[in-house]
Amino acid sequence: MIKGMFLSDIHMPLNIDLTPIKDFARDFKPDIFILGGDVVDAQYLHGVDNMRAEAVDVKWYKRDVALARELMSDLHKASPKAEMVYLEGNHEERYVRLANKYPKVFGDIFKFGRDIAPKNFRFKWVPYGDYSSHYIVGDTIFMHGNIWPDHHAKAYALRHLPYKVVYGHLHHFQAYTTHRALLDQSPRYALTAGCLSELSPDWKKGEAHQWVNGFVSFVSDGTTTVPTAHLIENKMFAIGGKIYR
Repeated sequence: MIKGMFLSDIHMPLNIDLTPIKDFARDFKPDIFILGGDVVDAQYLHGVDNMRAEAVDVKWYKRDVALARELMSDLHKASPKAEMVYLEGNHEERYVRLANKYPKVFGDIFKFGRDIAPKNFRFKWVPYGDYSSHYIVGDTIFMHGNIWPDHHAKAYALRHLPYKVVYGHLHHFQAYTTHRALLDQSPRYALTAGCLSELSPDWKKGEAHQWVNGFVSFVSDGTTTVPTAHLIENKMFAIGGKIYR
């Protein structure tokens, strides 16, 4: 049996207090951590496609690398035998766009997946933005995501049949179930537990406060994967009769 945690949209350094989640990780001892993208905010790089090279401070990148390394180290200490899968999000991918735009300036500097890769535990980096930008456990796809309709859970559930989907990117909780074609087939669904950030996503700026904090734990026998969303309110959540805050 495989146990895991999916932690997405942390947007460090604009994250909520992650101490309760790390406490749960120590109790749960997952076999795999899936970091679902936008783990760092890549702060100051909004509008990156129009940025001039001289406006970019390499210290921003070094700070984000250090933040990601520190988080992974803390999670590794909570469950030393766990594998770490990092799904690049659209915020980490801002550095890729800068490197592609100014290859002579940043081409060999901004390689986030290379620079955060730890040497003391199993690690997998999944680039953002193509058909392989996901990680599969049993019958479930884990992904950062790249769509944002109002009914995003429905869109993911229908798009990725026959898989179930756990995703990030949208910052608020949704779940949607769809039927299968035959009576003896299990229904399929998509869900997101929101984010671990205090930040309103770029596409929601100027709108009413809507984001929800939470994460997903899951178990899998290698064939069937069962995800469970844990929502965080007033800086607390409860699992298995224990309150984490």
